[in-house]
Amino acid sequence: MLPRVLAASIALAVCSKKTDLRGFDERTPDGGTLLVVDDDSGGGCPLTVDGRPVKAHRPIAVKPGRHTVACGSGNDFDVTVRAGHTYHFDYWGP
Repeated sequence: MLPRVLAASIALAVCSKKTDLRGFDERTPDGGTLLVVDDDSGGGCPLTVDGRPVKAHRPIAVKPGRHTVACGSGNDFDVTVRAGHTYHFDYWGP
């Protein structure tokens, strides 16, 4: 019995959270699609998503698909947000 419970728990964990170089995503309880900039890059530049100002650690509603997270000019990255998930951007490095 325990191996089946363990296998089911692992399968749920793998399906509910996905990581990549810039961050991770997880299902939202209400099915909404959100993006959160968790790393404010030291707080020294204005954060934007698709050119709109955002505050660090505050979820914003977005449409599913590709979005550009930026910190000032020249420091921007594209991330993909899946429908019904919250994407947490947490890495500005190379």
